[in-house]
Amino acid sequence: MALVLGLLIVSFLLTAVLIVPFINLLYQLKFQRRRQKTKDPMEQPTPIYDRFHRSKTGTPVGGGLLVIVVTSILFSLILPLVKLLGVNVTSVFPLVDELNVLFFTFISFGLLGLYDDIMKFFGFEKTGFFGLRLRWKLGFQVVLAAISAILMYVNLGIDIFYIPFIGVFHLGWWFVPAAAFIIVSFGNAVNISDGLDGLAAGLLMVAIFALWVLSASILDTTLSMFLALWLGSTIAFLYFNVYPARIFLGDAAVVKKIA
Repeated sequence: MALVLGLLIVSFLLTAVLIVPFINLLYQLKFQRRRQKTKDPMEQPTPIYDRFHRSKTGTPVGGGLLVIVVTSILFSLILPLVKLLGVNVTSVFPLVDELNVLFFTFISFGLLGLYDDIMKFFGFEKTGFFGLRLRWKLGFQVVLAAISAILMYVNLGIDIFYIPFIGVFHLGWWFVPAAAFIIVSFGNAVNISDGLDGLAAGLLMVAIFALWVLSASILDTTLSMFLALWLGSTIAFLYFNVYPARIFLGDAAVVKKIA
């Protein structure tokens, strides 16, 4: 427990030190929220949504990219160091396979969200559309989610769903479409919440903390370390995301975080 708490503090402090220069960099790169009029899936205008988000025009977007970089680099450096120092690293699954699934999902969804952010800021003049079109974005999410689900099923041997107070369900190969559906659904649900002060980051902080507690309860050191770094970085980000928000997560973080 002392190890993961220490990692949380290190991640928090590093993100807190880097985030102000990172905000200035986003201003220089013009990674800022634009005024836009959105439409629902039925192509109908959404005036209430637009009114809530109008005051956020000009706020830097893409802070989640800093969280991705800090978490990934610290984890890549600290895990080998911890093993070198002789700390007992336990995992429910084969370590290499678990890391492959973890980093593929983490990085692939992050890159998809980053590309969507870039298209929002720099592609509007050419496409007349903010970001990826819904059908393309959803299609990429389904493909990436399916690959992640297949890796979990084949490499890690996961084929169960546990529903509290009801029981464990063994789904066999049906686990793949079920897991892919959940990843895509949750990703888009959180994506909707991004853009209001502290909302998405606050929800994600609670979710990461819950997963951290669960990973600690099953003695999965690898996952606990990763989640501790992730949680510490998210807490530091949240300080700058609460009202009045000085930075937003952006799709690079929202899409990959819930995945």
